[in-house]
Amino acid sequence: MNSKLADLRRLTPKQRRDLLTAELGLDEADAQHLERGSLGYWAALADRDGNAENVFSAFPLPLGLATGFIVNGKEVAVPMATEEKSVIAAASKGARLCRPEGFAVSVDNPRTIARASILYADLEDPWSIYTDLFGNTALTTNLQEMYNPLRKYGGDIISVSIDQPLRTQEGKAFLVISVMIDSAEAMGAMAAVRIARQLAELMLPKTKKPPTAIRPDNEAPGRLVTARASWPMASFGGLEMANRVMAVQDWAASDVSSAVTHNKGILNGIDAVAIATGQDWRAIDAAAHAKATKVVIPVRTTTVADRRFSDDSHKPPDPKRYYKPLTIYKKEGDLLVGKLTIGLPVGTKGGATQSPMAVLCRKIMGVSSNAELAAVMAAVGLAQNFGALRCLAGEGLTEAHARLKR
Repeated sequence: MNSKLADLRRLTPKQRRDLLTAELGLDEADAQHLERGSLGYWAALADRDGNAENVFSAFPLPLGLATGFIVNGKEVAVPMATEEKSVIAAASKGARLCRPEGFAVSVDNPRTIARASILYADLEDPWSIYTDLFGNTALTTNLQEMYNPLRKYGGDIISVSIDQPLRTQEGKAFLVISVMIDSAEAMGAMAAVRIARQLAELMLPKTKKPPTAIRPDNEAPGRLVTARASWPMASFGGLEMANRVMAVQDWAASDVSSAVTHNKGILNGIDAVAIATGQDWRAIDAAAHAKATKVVIPVRTTTVADRRFSDDSHKPPDPKRYYKPLTIYKKEGDLLVGKLTIGLPVGTKGGATQSPMAVLCRKIMGVSSNAELAAVMAAVGLAQNFGALRCLAGEGLTEAHARLKR
């Protein structure tokens, strides 16, 4: 770790800016952005009534730096936008305690995958449409040829899929058709919606009517990010403290209320990086909670008549939902090993990702792709979680906040 960045707490904000500029090789324009912050940019947008409805001003957040991170063998300084002092402190501490190995992060798909779905709630015969289209790849091919704005950005339309008709609350059948896209470096939600709208136009000869609704899916399909790290027990209180940390983790694994709080702590870190880099942190939170929810649907054999809703015997058993922590920990010798698996729909193109401060924050991090950004964010989430568990099992939140003068 750059020793000059190891103890920023003793410096003034101006000294920190000057040090970052010198140590990270930032240019004069970057230095000016650091000095002004993002308020000037958003205030200028506010004067043009941009980016939100009924804008009258702009709201700044403190931008701090988490240090000590090694992600896939690379030193990373991580900008985090948050009003919560303990978030950056916990993440930095968690990162420093697992050095020099740091965090090993795998991204199972280097591309951002986005999906949008089309709802038809009032079709006369949804089953005939389902039968015609199920497994029919021609629909995907036709859509790719007719409307595919993604290719010029390096993306593509991946597939069109159709689900079995389901019932509305009034007992009518409804049909859902989804389109999945490779949105290249963009997060891609609205691009998927626009393509789904074109798909609905293509479907008109079969459906005979426009769809009931079209929306993006925030489950983060097609990409999971897994961060792993090992903490020597001697670095944080020995075996006794490791057992206490494991007890707090087991609490989250066995109690929904504790699991919700546990996962919120992970998102404290991830969201702070998301805000600093111009991401849709609400979509990230939605994907995280979807990953934490385990759905088990009991199997029931049905007949064709059942599937066409001829009687009530077709009804599938109610799914059972379990909400679990996104992290797992285990003891291996004298190490406490942690793993976080999460969906991270992030981008480096489009929307607020292009604001000057968001671009500068990614430059400070040294990331140039959304896969690299997702890897750093997952590492921060795991570090944040370890720091929180260590705090809960040790001095406690009240004492930690008092020490940080929060």
